Amino acid sequence: MTTPIFGIAAAHANSGKTTLICKLISELRRRGLTVAVLKHGRHLQLPDKDGSRFIESGADTSMLVTDSGWIIQSAPSQEPNLVTAAEILAQTGRYDLILVEGYKHESHPRLEICLLGESDEMTESPGVVGIIGEGGNFDRDDITQIADFIINYLNLN
Repeated sequence: MTTPIFGIAAAHANSGKTTLICKLISELRRRGLTVAVLKHGRHLQLPDKDGSRFIESGADTSMLVTDSGWIIQSAPSQEPNLVTAAEILAQTGRYDLILVEGYKHESHPRLEICLLGESDEMTESPGVVGIIGEGGNFDRDDITQIADFIINYLNLN
């Protein structure tokens, strides 16, 4: 069985996606679910200095392992699409759900954050199943209701 994915996206940066996802992780974990997160970004922020040097020197992949966790850095020849990235992430553990930040032009199910005064340029794109924000389906601070919706939408109960 593949791990279900559900996204949080927005038309613009600094709209609160990461903050919302962090709150959702806490709520979903409180309910006993295991959660992984997949973030699509513009720039790779490499936390491991030596690993970054290995990649810059031409290594295809570098892995840092410590007693508190591990990080894999890779330099693929092309950016993986959402399905490929989710499959790679799912291989790292057993998760009930993968939350996705970004990938706003893909068709996976997601909630769209719309800030006051923004156009609805993305709300009609494939995959958008609800709107977070003023006038939308969910208030951005009602994490319980958003978590309920995701769990019900993906039949995780």
